[in-house]
Amino acid sequence: GEIVRRRPNAPILFTSAQSTLDTAIAAAAAPNADYLPKPFDLDVFLDRLARLLAAQKPKPAVLGPRRPSESAALTGRSPAMQEVFARLTKLAASDAPALIYGAAGTGKSRAALALHALRGGGEDDVFFLHFPLHPRDVEINAVIARAESRPESVWTAILEDIDQARAEEVSLVCGLAHRVRRRQSGRLRLIGTAIDPRADGVRMLGDAAPILVAMPALAARAEDVDELADRHLSALSTQWGQRFRLEASARQRLKSVDFSDNIRGLFAVLTEAAFLAPTGAIGEAMIAQALDMRRAPAPNHPPAEDMALAPTSLEAAAREAVIAALRASRGNQTRAAAALGVNRNTLRQKILQFGIDLNKIQ
Repeated sequence: GEIVRRRPNAPILFTSAQSTLDTAIAAAAAPNADYLPKPFDLDVFLDRLARLLAAQKPKPAVLGPRRPSESAALTGRSPAMQEVFARLTKLAASDAPALIYGAAGTGKSRAALALHALRGGGEDDVFFLHFPLHPRDVEINAVIARAESRPESVWTAILEDIDQARAEEVSLVCGLAHRVRRRQSGRLRLIGTAIDPRADGVRMLGDAAPILVAMPALAARAEDVDELADRHLSALSTQWGQRFRLEASARQRLKSVDFSDNIRGLFAVLTEAAFLAPTGAIGEAMIAQALDMRRAPAPNHPPAEDMALAPTSLEAAAREAVIAALRASRGNQTRAAAALGVNRNTLRQKILQFGIDLNKIQ
């Protein structure tokens, strides 16, 4: 802020207990600066301060903060998320491989996108590989060739579900990434996401062990529920053209729920509740109804021979919706799943169910 403008070369140690990713980025982007989330030990504070003073170097100008895109934004003021913000900010200074791990629905892919944005990468300079690889999902050589064609870009390969990868798959990806670095044809970072950080595929992310970032479960960041809910409802308001808001009783009900699927489960309940809210005001009863619907058993499906005779107009419409989402995301299954309001596993099941040829998705 004002200190940086008045004395751009002064060493500064930022501390806060209420930071967001944007403020962490702004703090770390300033010259001769470091960021330390509260609470912290005095020894750690003094060590960081000593390193700042020892490494003080004049810089010609103040660097502006690099803000992540909307798709990469992370939310949370809880101590658990403050630690994540601080770790991502530090990681952005290098191209070392990283592993973001945690339970399903904790926001691992979003954190990987945030790390890419922190490095200065653009939205078109990141690509996803989903493990285990499907032969039609991606042409790795074509992706690497794309990176080599733009040496000025900061590239990131996000290796999703790397704990499900076969050894030969990870070796191929790492070998091609090494080729890009050897030719000095651009900066390329490998970021893996996983539930199990001890899986064999994780150990093959690089010559050395990857730097770890642990994503906290929603239960460990209960104070973030309000902000997460407001952010999701704001996105729904934009998509659906109707303003949604949570009543106080609905907020309290959400905070009492133990979401086994974490943020993904919270967002699914909010989406269902918003659908049930004709005026946009979401009360406790709508949250309860949405929770009941998620707990309801799956309906019995008719036998296969009966299904063959059933009307297929609804299935055809669903198939077209999946294809449209895949085309809009240029084949990126994570973005397509987000647009459809489902998780990646559900999208993959639909791709197989509908017999969609990913090679024909433009």
